[in-house]
Parts: sequence; structure tokens; C-alpha cells
Amino acid sequence: AKALRSGRPAVTGRVHLVQEDVDTSGILVVQPVRSLISGHEAGSSEELPPAGFMVGAYRVGDLVRAALHDSLSREFDIRLVDLDGRPGEQVLFDEGSTGPQPPGNEGRSHGSAFSRELDLPERTWRLDLRPRERVNPWRCCSTFWLTFFAGLLMTGILCWYLESIRRSDLRLHRTIRNLRATELELFEEKERAQVTLRSIADGVVTTNPTGHIQFMNPVAERMTGWALSEAQGRVLCDVVRIIDEESREPVRDLVAFCQSEVRPTSLLQAAVLLGRHGREYAVRESVAPIHDLGGEFKGVALVLHDATDNRRMVREMAHRASHDALTGLVNRREFEHRLLELLDDATENDSLHALCYLDLDHFKIVNDTA
Repeated sequence: AKALRSGRPAVTGRVHLVQEDVDTSGILVVQPVRSLISGHEAGSSEELPPAGFMVGAYRVGDLVRAALHDSLSREFDIRLVDLDGRPGEQVLFDEGSTGPQPPGNEGRSHGSAFSRELDLPERTWRLDLRPRERVNPWRCCSTFWLTFFAGLLMTGILCWYLESIRRSDLRLHRTIRNLRATELELFEEKERAQVTLRSIADGVVTTNPTGHIQFMNPVAERMTGWALSEAQGRVLCDVVRIIDEESREPVRDLVAFCQSEVRPTSLLQAAVLLGRHGREYAVRESVAPIHDLGGEFKGVALVLHDATDNRRMVREMAHRASHDALTGLVNRREFEHRLLELLDDATENDSLHALCYLDLDHFKIVNDTA
């Protein structure tokens, strides 16, 4: 409308360029186009009515960068304001130190070191230039050295931490190696002890503090009739049944007895082991408590020595010493020994005994000539 009224080019206010992605701020320049009509008696072509209009769309940023030198763009913040904008001032272009920025709210204050108004057809613009803040070189230098020393300190801390981890890892490997060596030594010692217990001729049975069987060697398995796999976890008196040979009374609880003892001991002079399948063994038993390094009671170790053959031989020798080999009767020495026992009993206990005297015809002759 302004171009039509004035017949001169006119500049619009800020428009939005929809085909642009980044710099969408632009202006339109409207130029009237006149035609020369032959025979027209007008004095000049400017008085002719416009035949049309030529419209040009321009990006404000391109216009500013083309009009100003590059050094100004590097050293100044540039701001272009339309003073005839509606309502109030319109910011057409605003480029700070961080690069192009979209126009802000109209009419906002903007301090500048240089300002100049530009008269355009039907419109007035103002160009504001503000020097950009210069970087203090000493500040950059201190920031650099601060960053450098901070990085150096962090590197030192990281190296110290890695070295500590390496040393800890070495100590851990050394400890694990020592533990493995100790474990191997303990395993070998245990194997030697197991081999020794399996190799000895006596039966060996060990229990825990509550009297439940933990180990039996093969000799103990043979004498009791129980395999180790069957006897483990069972109570000792259920597997190893020991009685007195004369009274046939079972022995008392070995575990309770050993808790008050400190050395190996034997409960019976003539003990008999009753096997699982009814077989009897004359044994010499030895029982001892098991203590750890702190003196705490850990169980019982029972050793059974098979004395069946020895005890039978002793009984046979005693029988031969007190009996006549021909008749099988007690000999004179045994007779006198028993007679003295009866006399002592009669004297001490005021008891009565009977004596039967039997005389055989010619027995002395037969006995002497036999």
C-alpha cells in the first residue's frame, strides 16, 4: 500500500520465511513497475500509474553480513532493530558471541557502544554494535595450569591406587599360595595318619564329642562286623559292645568316662567284644580322650587289641598247672590250695563245708604204675 501511494520502493517489517530452517527472519522489498503508454501526454514516467509490483524476499542475516566487514562480526555483537515495527520496535537481527540467535521480544533494552539509525523507504532501522568481552590471557593461563595440576594430581592418585591394588593382589596371591601349601601338607598328613591307622593290627575307633562314630579302621570293621559307611554317625555303644568276661555286664559309657581323663586307660582286665553276628573276641581295650590345641574335648579314641588266642593259651596253661593230665582232676597242689581257701572261708565267715573222701581199690598201685 505504501509503494502504491508513494510510487517508490517500500520495505516491510519482519516476516517469517517458512522455507528456511535456521535463519527464518526476513524482509520483503516491494518495487513498483511502471509501463510507458504511447500517446500518453504525461510529463514524466514517475507520474505514470504502476503496472505491477516486483517483490523480493531477503534474509536479514545475509543483508547484515554482506553490508558489514567480517572483522566487525568477530569483535562486535550486532543487533538490527526496526523502529517502525508494530507494536513498538522489532528486532530483525541479533548475533552475539555465541553465533546467530533468533530475534527476541520486541522493545527489549540492548546497551551498545555504537548505534546508528538507517533511513529506508517508508521505514527506519537502527544498527547497534557492542564490543564483545575479551578473554583475559592471565585468566586463561591460570585456568590452564589449574587444570594441568588437577589432572596431574588425579593421575598421581590413580597411579597410587593402581599400585595399591597391585600390591594387594600380590599379597593375596602369596596368601592363597601359602594356604594351598598348608592345605596340601594337612592333606598329606591326614593321608599318612589314615594309612597308619589302616595298617596297624589293632582296631581303632574314633568318635565326636557326643559319642557318634567318625572313623573305624579295617581291623575294627572286621571285629565289630560293621562297615565304616554303616557305622558312621551311630552311637559308639551300639556298634562296639564290650562286656565283662566273668560277669557278662556291659561296660559303662566310654565317652562320659573319658571326659574326666587325660591319659589312655583301660576299664576291664578281661573284656569281651560282642560282634555284630554273634562272634566274641577277647580284647584288651584302651580308651583315650581327644583334645584340640586349646584343650577342648573333641571325642574319644578307642583301641581294641584282639587277645583271644593269648587268653585261651593262658587259660589252657592254668588248667594244665592245676589238673592232672591223666585223669583230668585237680592235682594235689590245687587240692591243697582249694582246701586252704575253704578253711579260711570257714574261719572268717563261720561257714560250713563238706569233705567227701573216696577210696578206690588198689587205686594207688594203678596210679603209681601208670
